[in-house]
Amino acid sequence: GDLTADEIVDNLMYTHDVLGAISHDISITSSQSDIYMSPDDYLTDYIIFTSYQIYQDLSARAIICYTEDGSIASKLASLKPNIPIIAFSKSDVTYRYLNMMRWVKSYKISTSFDYENIKKIGKEVIRVIFKWNITLDDKIVFVHASNTAIHQHSHMINGIEIYKFKEI
Repeated sequence: GDLTADEIVDNLMYTHDVLGAISHDISITSSQSDIYMSPDDYLTDYIIFTSYQIYQDLSARAIICYTEDGSIASKLASLKPNIPIIAFSKSDVTYRYLNMMRWVKSYKISTSFDYENIKKIGKEVIRVIFKWNITLDDKIVFVHASNTAIHQHSHMINGIEIYKFKEI
């Protein structure tokens, strides 16, 4: 409700620390099936859901994400946001899959793109989508959530960043 930006960040950092401590002890098994979610899966789902909550709390204008398999954008789209989800992928299959989803605008990028390039191209895509009807103080949420053991080579953040449009 009436929290300041610093209090929100402090609460998020505290929650992250608590979840990190708990995630090492989590092991879920089901008597009906052989379902097991690793602590990394819980963390990625937490990052995705938190980015959705942040966009609502801060009235962000767009969510930008990098995804290798489409899971980030598809999970965000399942939450039915009323802002565009701009997804970047290096895979043709993922790019085509995401273009069929509602609320997702997918773009294929070169395999040589890194996080800084995605931020720059994301800014230009936002200008095109909003047809320059965006102010410099509008907030944009960047999210990337992946299994850290598998995707270390991507050099992407594993978390959420919030920028004002002018800071991208």
